[in-house]
Parts: sequence; structure tokens; C-alpha cells
Amino acid sequence: MNTATPTIDEWAGSVTPMVEALMNSTIATRAKTDVIKRGGERALRHRYRVTRRLYGILVGIDREHARVLFETQTGPVEYDLPFMPFKNAGVTKVHQPFEYSEIEITKARGEIEVVPEILALAPASSVIVESVPLSAEYQEKRRNVLKYFSRKT
Repeated sequence: MNTATPTIDEWAGSVTPMVEALMNSTIATRAKTDVIKRGGERALRHRYRVTRRLYGILVGIDREHARVLFETQTGPVEYDLPFMPFKNAGVTKVHQPFEYSEIEITKARGEIEVVPEILALAPASSVIVESVPLSAEYQEKRRNVLKYFSRKT
């Protein structure tokens, strides 16, 4: 993992801007130098800089929210974020890995815009959840738990 990954302390103050950026912007294309023409003006050069890159997996999906788990140097960090940007990026299955990047765009006039980007690291069709056979001991524990809760209802 990249040594530039932010620590949990650096993350603490940046959750709100990240959520606002996801809610108020569209998904960016991969960062690269771009030339844009506006009206009769000459072409303006935009510079892109990735300010943050995190790797994560989709843990759960609600109608409007996605619960994601980011990998950091201090351990996993779980967040609830808007689901629509993930859906637009093709991250739609639980356990699907993705990359989250914050890209800072510096425009020719000096304006700075921070744009989030979500990139699916594997297609949704490749996500497979397989069950693991239980040992005899755990099968007995499972039976007891189910029996206990079946009496409660």
C-alpha cells in the first residue's frame, strides 16, 4: 500500500467534504492532462493532482446509502456514503472492490476544484460469495442458537 495513505487522524476532519463532494459532483474520468476549449477563447490547460487514493470494498447497500470499508495503515475504516456515485461507477455488488480518489483540478485561471472518482477494481459479475462447510462442533452450536431463537418468537 502507498505510504501516502492518510492516517485516521488526517481522515477525521475530511469526512464531510468527501461526502459533500460525492453528493454534489459527477464522477470524474481518469486523471490526465486535458485541453478544453470554451467559446472563442483559446484552449485552457487543466492540471490534475490526486490528493487522496484509498482502496475499499462495498460492505452493504441501502436504497440511498452504501456502507464501505476503506483500508488504511491503522486498520479498516467503515463509512456510510451516498450509493449513486458507486452505482454510476459500476460498484453494485457487496464485496466488490473499488478505488476512491480525490482529484484536485487546477484550472488555467487559478480556480481549484476537488472532484471524487470511484473506479471499480473488478466487475460486479466476478463477485462470488461461497459458503464454507462448518465443522461438527460449529454445526451443533448453530443448531442450538437457532433452537434458542425459534422458541423466542
